Amino acid sequence: MIAVMIGLAGVAVALAALGAALWQGTLLRRQLSHAGRVSNAQFYQTITVQWLEFDKFLIDRPRLWPYFHANLPVPEDEGEHAELLCMAAFMANMAEIGVNSKAMLGPLSGDWEKYFRFVYGNSPFFRYFWGRYKSMWSDEVDAVFTTPVPGFPFEKVPEPALAA
Repeated sequence: MIAVMIGLAGVAVALAALGAALWQGTLLRRQLSHAGRVSNAQFYQTITVQWLEFDKFLIDRPRLWPYFHANLPVPEDEGEHAELLCMAAFMANMAEIGVNSKAMLGPLSGDWEKYFRFVYGNSPFFRYFWGRYKSMWSDEVDAVFTTPVPGFPFEKVPEPALAA
């Protein structure tokens, strides 16, 4: 009888240990899921900081805005041309960040493709830049600028602008 009691106590302890292990597994899965969401949010915040730097660059140089958003033609001034090249490279790098982070961010990635598509359609300078330097970026980044977005202007891809 004592052997049976000890055996039943052993089974009870084993079942309790199994229940505790299953509960710990559930808690660990929740913790890992939460950590993944926190990591994505931190990654998103890092990208947001990059966008703020991008915005600051334009705020500090308001004369560059129309070259990327209002169809201002490619300038002849070499100083302005150099700043525009830096801005265009910055923009291409931002598009690359978007392409590389989209899978990780999922629904947080937003509609950044529309912005880059808008710039490509409204910037003869950026089309000039992209026509000359797009080989430095992946085909996926090229597609961000040149692939039409359904329901968005510029269904037809504008041709790259010629150099001034």
